[in-house]
Amino acid sequence: MKKAILAAAFMLGLGLVNAQADDGKKLIEWGWDEPNPKFMRENAAKMETMPFDGFVFYVQTDSGFDASLKFWGAPRLDYAQFSSARSDLKAAHFTKLSDRFLRINVAPGPVDWFDDGQWEVLSANASLMARLAHESGAKGVLLDLETYGDPVFDFRKSKYATSKTFDEHAQMVRQRGQEFIAALNAQYPDITVFLSFGYYSFGPAGAQRATNRYGLAASFLDGLLDAATDTTKIIDGWETSYYFTSRAQFTIGKAMMAKELVKYSANEAQYLKLVRPAFAAYMDKAYALRGWDAERWWLNYFSPTQLKTQLEYAFEATDHYVWLYSEHPKWWTNENLSPDYIEAVRAARPK
Repeated sequence: MKKAILAAAFMLGLGLVNAQADDGKKLIEWGWDEPNPKFMRENAAKMETMPFDGFVFYVQTDSGFDASLKFWGAPRLDYAQFSSARSDLKAAHFTKLSDRFLRINVAPGPVDWFDDGQWEVLSANASLMARLAHESGAKGVLLDLETYGDPVFDFRKSKYATSKTFDEHAQMVRQRGQEFIAALNAQYPDITVFLSFGYYSFGPAGAQRATNRYGLAASFLDGLLDAATDTTKIIDGWETSYYFTSRAQFTIGKAMMAKELVKYSANEAQYLKLVRPAFAAYMDKAYALRGWDAERWWLNYFSPTQLKTQLEYAFEATDHYVWLYSEHPKWWTNENLSPDYIEAVRAARPK
């Protein structure tokens, strides 16, 4: 029976994949080497020699405050504080690397869901980040939902966990999601919001979300769907695909997103309308166990050939985006990176 279910899901996934044209599928780079606007201005031509269609970048204020990594809970930011970043972004000329995303972290996270004042500041900052993304020609923002700081989506960690129910939290978090996307759309009506991961990581609706570290994130995404413009695009980056190793896993993942994960959302109509799948490969996966050796590739989790195959499977399954994550290889400075891996990624791209 299990094999029959997997086979059915596999065939369903093939149908979904074949219904999508291969044209326009793009590869996004995101990793520890993400550039800032100054680097982008100084190295745009060199960056465009790498086998990507876009990348994730971050911004700092003129005084050096990292508005991307420390977005969640940041003080009120002002457009004038980004004069250097805006100047650099304007002067960074890209043609091939067209699909760029400004990073926004849900970190460090000291924001009270029930505090209107704090949320007025956060929404204003979201609007500012959308403005910077729009003016720079970026496709949108990369919203990294991983809680590197406070576990803001964990009901059990809320200071109101004993005085307000999970449902009360969920209702408020959904409202904040509506406010957040409204702030983004105010500056960028057709923005693309690229999520590091989506509903799969939160579990289905029900009591179990009250004990899930990311249980309230589902309500936040419901809010995004509720209030987003019809021209907004929401990309589920499906970070779990880091661990896929076969074509069947990617195909079944796409089928799940189309037929099952929609049921995890409280706004199924908007989910079907706005959410699209993306898939990822983690280039130096298992670094803690294997390390990373650019030349002696047989020591790594992925050989160049295996990475190529992984990316090919991801391209087969995706509607539009595949993203390559790495920590120790540095693509933009060509450090800790061998020609074999560069050519493997280039060869994996749809012809």
